[in-house]
Amino acid sequence: LLPTQEHAALKNNQKNLMNYKYGFEQIQQIIKQNNIESHIEANEHFVIYKHFIYQLDESLEDLAELNQQRKQTQIKHIDKLRTSRLWQLTISILLTLIVCSVLVYFITRYSFRISKELETRSDHDPLTGLLNRRGFENKIKDFDRFGEH
Repeated sequence: LLPTQEHAALKNNQKNLMNYKYGFEQIQQIIKQNNIESHIEANEHFVIYKHFIYQLDESLEDLAELNQQRKQTQIKHIDKLRTSRLWQLTISILLTLIVCSVLVYFITRYSFRISKELETRSDHDPLTGLLNRRGFENKIKDFDRFGEH
């Protein structure tokens, strides 16, 4: 039910309950005051009393049904919220992993470039750019090791 329909149904049931309560109270006063003159009148009041009980029972069943519908609606709403939150969590985790992967890639790339630059600086003369003694010795060792002439 829509909230306006639910509200109207609740108001209607409240009105019915108040009417039944008023009817019960009137019949109880008649019975307490012993204003019943014959068994026919007693039977009539009993039938009215029974009718009020039947109507009250129907109203209570309607209220229970409305309550059950409200609970089902709330459960569906909670399930939608839960699903939405799970998707949000999944997307945020994936985005975090992507950002971390990109950061690791750039950090690794940067550190590799710096290590190459440091290796080059350690093997070459900064003024001329030619191999220094250490670089020259490393090249000779490489030639001897790999048999390159």
